[in-house]
Amino acid sequence: MLGLLLGTIWFLLPAYAANMTPVFAARLLGNHFAQPLDLGRSWRGHRILGDHKTIRGFVVGISAAILTSIAQHRAVPWFALGSAANPAVLGFLLGAGALLGDAMKSFFKRRRGIEPGASWIPFDQIDLVVGALAMSSLYAPAPLSVIGVALGFTFFAALAAKRVGYLLGVSEAPR
Repeated sequence: MLGLLLGTIWFLLPAYAANMTPVFAARLLGNHFAQPLDLGRSWRGHRILGDHKTIRGFVVGISAAILTSIAQHRAVPWFALGSAANPAVLGFLLGAGALLGDAMKSFFKRRRGIEPGASWIPFDQIDLVVGALAMSSLYAPAPLSVIGVALGFTFFAALAAKRVGYLLGVSEAPR
């Protein structure tokens, strides 16, 4: 079971990198290159995605996923879901999927009137995994066991990370 957990985390590392990097890019670059993905447009009285989903975050996140996947492949070339997988392609799909999953969740949050940053359990915790696994399945489908572990681990890890961020003063809400 531990091997399955560690293998799942290793496989999803590019998706996790894509999900985290836009936050660091925003802190480092401020408002530079922060054009919203929805270009400021609204639909039915609500922003489509909001200001927090930016083109900069999308580009930086996908780039981080590709670089992470390539680094993983160089570190442990025999480990990939489907050993013939091209690490750049797999990284792109995992990163784009993670960010698209997050964007889709934001779209539905706006429809429900939930503010950016407000908690929406369990969707805030699993959006990146659902998107990453859906996109990467076009190239390297994950076994059902990996999907189950990915959803469970990521859900609890995201809750723990949010709590730690709150305790460190980085996050405004404890969950």
